Amino acid sequence: MLADTDENYQQVTDQSFAGSGPANWPILMACLAIASLGMAPAFVSLWPKWWDSFTYSHGLLIVAISLWLIWRQREACNDTSTENALWVIPLLVTALFLWTLSFAARVEIGVEAILPAILWLTVAAVFGMKIARRLVFPIGFLYFAIPVWDFINSTLQGATIIAVDGILDLLRVPAWITGSSVQIPSGRFEIAGGCSGLHFFIVALAISALYGHLYYRQLINKALLLFIAASFALVTNWLRVSTIIIAGHLTEMQSFLVKIDHYYFGWVLFGLMLIPFFYIARSIELREANIDAEQKPPSVAPSSIQTRVSAVLTTSICLILLLPVLVWGKSLTRQAVSLNIELPSVTGWQGPLATGISWHPHYPGASGEALATYRRSDLEIDVYANWYANQAQGRELIGSGNSIAGQSMWRKASAARASIVLANGEQKAMREFVLESRRLGKRLVWYTYKIGSRSLVSPVEAKLWQGWQSMLGNGQAGLLAVSMACESDCANERRLLKDHAGSIYRRVNDGLLEL
Repeated sequence: MLADTDENYQQVTDQSFAGSGPANWPILMACLAIASLGMAPAFVSLWPKWWDSFTYSHGLLIVAISLWLIWRQREACNDTSTENALWVIPLLVTALFLWTLSFAARVEIGVEAILPAILWLTVAAVFGMKIARRLVFPIGFLYFAIPVWDFINSTLQGATIIAVDGILDLLRVPAWITGSSVQIPSGRFEIAGGCSGLHFFIVALAISALYGHLYYRQLINKALLLFIAASFALVTNWLRVSTIIIAGHLTEMQSFLVKIDHYYFGWVLFGLMLIPFFYIARSIELREANIDAEQKPPSVAPSSIQTRVSAVLTTSICLILLLPVLVWGKSLTRQAVSLNIELPSVTGWQGPLATGISWHPHYPGASGEALATYRRSDLEIDVYANWYANQAQGRELIGSGNSIAGQSMWRKASAARASIVLANGEQKAMREFVLESRRLGKRLVWYTYKIGSRSLVSPVEAKLWQGWQSMLGNGQAGLLAVSMACESDCANERRLLKDHAGSIYRRVNDGLLEL
């Protein structure tokens, strides 16, 4: 009788202890909210992709589902004991540093892709791995809304071209495919990057991953469902593109799918594809349920002990999460600056002279730029220089829209490393491009990035160094290029630039550093 009483007393004590501490759930949500505030530029960057882009228009739905999945774990989080995971803090600090560096260097994909990792590491650092493991999928599900998938777009495009070629050949449709162009007797189609089916592919994987998470226990079945969804998405897009081309062939390019709309036609096919997909998914679910019933796996009850998270640790981590605000907060007050760049005169050279060449590098958003010609006897060297007094997304030295070839008829034929000799015998490394134009021939261009007072030729190194300097409060950068029209293999022009352009480079470089 005494033992029975002691047992009842112990149960009451355990229940009282379980409810004595603060619930994990509200603290967890507060930490995630603070982390999101610290990474606010990531959401600013993602919003136009979710709102305006076709490929990631499902992004807001993915975010809503992710929040719902986290909400489903609230009782489990409250019933799960917390544990110290101090070893996670260095990983969190590293991720925050990489995120801040990506923002300072204007590497948009880094700002977006590191966000879910920081959210999950925050949970692991504050609450430990037991709760963090429960939130791996809910937080990781956000990756279906982030443009990390763009790197496979060209692969999917190539696969679509090959598949469409095979389908048209099988159906005896007269078509000639060159690159991404499909020529039929009545017209021409372009299987562009937007025809790769990337959107269908991402959405199919998201649906299958969610279904597997909710209804499957075995990892192999989850992987199988992902493979089935990916296959269905690819085939659906191949049929979509092939159907549009066949419709154009049969109607002399007058089909509704050709003249008016073919995007939503793809979603109709995608919806039809979901019928057999969910049938297969349900079959796998039932088979797994039968296997589980036969094996009768032991059920694991949630822990009845709740421990308090450390207030000091939680507060410290939250303060760390807000440190990036010190970097990106400054960018809110930065305005575009206009500079009047005047290229200097150089002893022994005539110039700077107005140039009549059609080559003009394209660097939008530069605070200032200048292009001129320097002449000595029969030698002419063209010089281009720009400078960014401060940088922001859309006005940056190294970005996807910038081009040393410009937006005219020039194209990059080859790239290499080069070096220029200064007056004191010092050699400066340069990056070389040979530009070609059917009408204008060839042009040799040597250039270097100027990040503060440092010269760099690798765009990756320059981007990283630019990010580091921006974090330290110095976001100034520019580019200096020397160029000559050339013939044949440009060997003579390389020698002339190396031996004679050093004095021009030195004077222009000194002028940029004084801005």
